[in-house]
Amino acid sequence: MYDNRKAYLIPYPIESFAKPILIDNKRTYIGRSHIDGVRIQIDDQHVSRKHAFISFEDGQFLIEDLDSQNGTFLNGQRIQKAHLDSHDKITIGRLTYLFLQQPDAACDLLPGPSSGASDNTIDISPQDIDFSEVWAQNADQAARGFLHCDEERPTESTQPATIAHTRLSLLYQLSESLRATSDAMEVYEEGIDLIMKAMPAAEYALVAKRSTSRDAFNILSFKFADQREASVDTIPISHTVFDWVLTEKVTLVSENLIEDQRFQESESISINDLRSIVCAPISGKNRVIGLLYAQANNLVSPFTKEDAKFVSAVANEIALNIDNIRFRKEMLSNERMAAVGLTVSNLAHNLKNLLAVNQTAVQLMDSYIINPAN
Repeated sequence: MYDNRKAYLIPYPIESFAKPILIDNKRTYIGRSHIDGVRIQIDDQHVSRKHAFISFEDGQFLIEDLDSQNGTFLNGQRIQKAHLDSHDKITIGRLTYLFLQQPDAACDLLPGPSSGASDNTIDISPQDIDFSEVWAQNADQAARGFLHCDEERPTESTQPATIAHTRLSLLYQLSESLRATSDAMEVYEEGIDLIMKAMPAAEYALVAKRSTSRDAFNILSFKFADQREASVDTIPISHTVFDWVLTEKVTLVSENLIEDQRFQESESISINDLRSIVCAPISGKNRVIGLLYAQANNLVSPFTKEDAKFVSAVANEIALNIDNIRFRKEMLSNERMAAVGLTVSNLAHNLKNLLAVNQTAVQLMDSYIINPAN
């Protein structure tokens, strides 16, 4: 009997939007040949016809080389057989793949304040998601793709170009409005407001953060498109989505829900259960500050890769302003410390002068006592 555990492979680095390849718990062959049961085909002369396979044994995914000529590498080391963990890098031929294992459903998300209503909280429920239904790209490259869209789009006033120009204008307005703010929560809330304004299909958006890798995510701010929806008790979030975005600094988006395999294979699945999501890291200097997440339940208007690029650009703007706030606070703290140091230095100098005067007076008094006639 097979376990229901799933895993995925995706080209690495993820320079353009790519869809993860599902690895089930049966034996999955990787090679150059399109026959003999090879599921993952790599058109590379450095890859053997049957190069390696991934299997699931005793609750663990493993990769085994099939005596290939050029070998199979795991995290830079040539292996014959090895266990696989999430975020491992598998190199076969000239290609490298990121391995992502989907864990058991888990929830390490804490409720947080509603945007604009600090006394209102909402519970987070874990949601599983099939990663073969999402697209992923490096977050920085996704953001640059949005900011440089004018160079790639035709000059005529097409609807996609109009939407892109409108969003770019809104992003510049956000940058101007946040330039002087010193409140991090205001940055998060205005970023979410921009997402909801620029992406009408979004049912809600939120910002999540955690202090360390062992801490639960804290929902800092969230907003619903319809205020009536804010009365719901829970919102579903994928633990795996947050984990992957945080660890690999990628932007994820699910689109083309009409082609969803679950919908094709089962007529019993409700259309309302088909959700479109987009998630991007808020990456500050040398660290991920948090995650920007939005979800749509509209089958007719799911999120697209262009939406994902825009969310990445907004996340970058949020990160820039959060870093600026931190830098200003550090500069202010340094200035205060410098002022305190200068005050202490001046005080010490004055004390030394007073001590010198006192010492001189003592010497004069000693001299008078010893030689009163003088």
